[in-house]
Order: sequence, then C-alpha cells, then structure tokens
Amino acid sequence: MSKHAIIVGVGPGIGLSLVETFANEGFFVTMMSRSQERLINYKNSLKEQGLHVDARVLYRGADMSDFYRANIPLKRAGLSEEIADSILYFASDRSSYVSGQVLAVDGGMTIKMPTAGLM
Repeated sequence: MSKHAIIVGVGPGIGLSLVETFANEGFFVTMMSRSQERLINYKNSLKEQGLHVDARVLYRGADMSDFYRANIPLKRAGLSEEIADSILYFASDRSSYVSGQVLAVDGGMTIKMPTAGLM
C-alpha cells in the first residue's frame, strides 16, 4: 500500500519538518507553497539527505481573489477564527467520541481539487 502526504504552506519550521518526517517514514510527499524559489531550495536540500519529494507551486497570481472564485466553492479565503474554532473543537471534550478523522477546513476546496497555478 502506498502512502501519500500533501503538506500545504511549506515554509521554514513546522511545514518543512512535516515534509521531512513523512518522507523519512516512507510516504510519497507533495509539498506546496506559493514560493517556487523556496520549494526548489527545499527540494534540493531534501534530495541531498536522500529524500525525494514532489513540489508544487500554489497559485502565484497577485490577486488571490481570482483563485478563490475559481477553486473554492465558498469563493473566499478562510478566516483565522474559522480555523481556530476547528482546532478548539478537536482539543475540547466535545470531540471525545471522534477518532481517526481529518477535518478539511478549506471552504470546500478538497471537493473541487485545484489545478490553477500548479507547476
């Protein structure tokens, strides 16, 4: 069985750390960021460590509203409060019967997989 991890918003810190962790565990990792330069540097650095990952650039247009209208059913970016509320739910006793779930807080984007701007 093949395992695949997609890490979005890869930057120095937790994003890159997640890429390294999953790659070391044998996952095929796709890392995504808006910075092509950053992705190229990370991919080369990981390759030197013997880790092979895929890299994709998220939409690079100056006006992200075009991306939201084209790819997110709710037609807007999420608010930080909306993300925080989801995290708080899983950290609370209200989620005591929830096990092994992934909640995509993405305005429906996982339903309509984006292709715009991917390299």
